[in-house]
Amino acid sequence: VPAHTFIATWLAVAQTGAVPVPVDADPDTMNIDLSAIEAAITERTRAIMPVHLYGAPVPGEALRALCDARGLMLLEDAAQAHGGRDGNRRAGTIGHAAGFSFYPGKNLGAFGDGGALVTDDADLADKVRMLSNYGSREKYQHELAGGNSRLDPLQAAFLSVKLKHLDAWNTRRQQIAAIYLERLAQTPDLRLPLIAPGTQSVWHLFVVRHPAREALRLALTKRGVPAALHYPVANHHSGAFAATFGQRAFPVAEAICATCLSLPIGPHLSLDDASEIATIVDQVVRSL
Repeated sequence: VPAHTFIATWLAVAQTGAVPVPVDADPDTMNIDLSAIEAAITERTRAIMPVHLYGAPVPGEALRALCDARGLMLLEDAAQAHGGRDGNRRAGTIGHAAGFSFYPGKNLGAFGDGGALVTDDADLADKVRMLSNYGSREKYQHELAGGNSRLDPLQAAFLSVKLKHLDAWNTRRQQIAAIYLERLAQTPDLRLPLIAPGTQSVWHLFVVRHPAREALRLALTKRGVPAALHYPVANHHSGAFAATFGQRAFPVAEAICATCLSLPIGPHLSLDDASEIATIVDQVVRSL
């Protein structure tokens, strides 16, 4: 798993009884460092779980080949990447399976919590359906120790309507990101996100980095720009995992956590809004 991601990725592994094995982040993309994955594989490894963090897909072709060669599952955490592309393929279609989140703040969000697993493996799909329904295909016939993870039909109805707008909403996010990337390219000490070649981000978040992150955040708030933090605490330093991993060092992930700041982005913003935000960010950074 990536050392830098929302902690839900690690928790999902731990709740199966498995142990997450962290791999540090790529300093440019902030996604998992692809060059470090193979060295982390042991005889106990069962799966590799890349996260398409902030809406930016992790290149998957070489990862899938590695997994196939080593007999491992490739499980994509696509919670933030609805509609993202890796070459001609959508995020969530390269691995053996992928998970999507429909949390309201996601690019495709419901009006409450929800999610979905996608796969082209019929046997796996059948097992997941059972696990999500108390381990049952037929009422009162429980073949597995499952739970209740069914998507509420009302949420599914909301999502079916919103799905028709996803590409347009993602396009607006991409237009806003393009404005930020152009207008902030010369802003001193502000590190902008880079997208892996051959991929297309859907910019769930636009995360910059600055050595005086907290001062920048407070100054932007005073100027009316609501910058946010995603994610300021490294997973191996959290209470849930510190006992196991707290003595390990993941320097890139730790540096990202200490410097990251999310600028406003979403289909609710106009392009004029984005231009004004970029102007304010540049002014504030130069004044620090």
